[in-house]
Amino acid sequence: MDTPIYVAGIAAFAALLGAGITAAVTHFNLRHGQSFQLRSEKAKFDREQAVKLKAESLKRLEDAHKLVSKIVREFSMDNLVIQWSAKPNPEAYDRQYLQAYSHMDELRAIAAIHEPDLSKDTEALRSQMSHFWGNFKNVLHLESEGKKVDHNTNCFNKACAATQEASEIGQRLKDTIVRLAEKRTGTVVS
Repeated sequence: MDTPIYVAGIAAFAALLGAGITAAVTHFNLRHGQSFQLRSEKAKFDREQAVKLKAESLKRLEDAHKLVSKIVREFSMDNLVIQWSAKPNPEAYDRQYLQAYSHMDELRAIAAIHEPDLSKDTEALRSQMSHFWGNFKNVLHLESEGKKVDHNTNCFNKACAATQEASEIGQRLKDTIVRLAEKRTGTVVS
């Protein structure tokens, strides 16, 4: 029995329609799958970037804390006594000051570019460094001229006051750094 031609046409049309629907569904599934994969990859990349940025931020805060410690130690009362006893020549003292100032430059860069909450106290600490340096340089100058320098000498008192102020500012900076680290990690640093 011969099948009518229209049945063959309907069968061919049904096959083409089925292939078209299959192709459309496959295309939709591939496109949806690719979109999902792209979103997943972007989310993974964003998470990795956030972790990296957080680690960099915490490293900067750690570096800032260490720089504050170095600077405050350099301009501490202990160091004043050590320097006064050692009686360094002016050139050696200036070189030592410039080395300490390079630490201040690093701290100022961190504050200015990344951690603006540190800027005000960083500049206040820089100011006390300069006060200490200038007054202690006067102490060394007076002693080089054979003049008596003790706790009653104005420049010595001002150098001592600068060490005290630098210590207080340094502690404020460290407290701010710890608070920033706590905020970024979500934990309390003890």
